[in-house]
Amino acid sequence: MGELKPISEAYAEAEAFFERDDVQAIFQEAFALATVKLPNYQLGKTWWKRMYKERHPSKQMRDALYELEKDLSFVAFALNRRVQSVKIKDQE
Repeated sequence: MGELKPISEAYAEAEAFFERDDVQAIFQEAFALATVKLPNYQLGKTWWKRMYKERHPSKQMRDALYELEKDLSFVAFALNRRVQSVKIKDQE
C-alpha cells in the first residue's frame, strides 16, 4: 500500500492551487464570458436589431453557445469561493 503525505501538506497544496495566477486568470475569463459577453447573443430579434448591425444568430447557434455558457458558469462557480477578486476586462 502506498504512503500518503500529511493532510496538512495536501491541504496546503490544494490551497496553493487556487492562488496560482493561471487559475485566477481562468476564473476571470470564465466569469466574464459566462456573465457578460455570451449572454448578449441570446437577445431576441427585436432587441438584437436595436443594438447590433450583424445578422441575428440562428437558434441552433444560440443554443450551442448557451451550452458553452453553462459550462463556463460551472467553471466560474467552482472557482468562485477561492478566487481573490474579479476584474472584467473591457470588451475589445
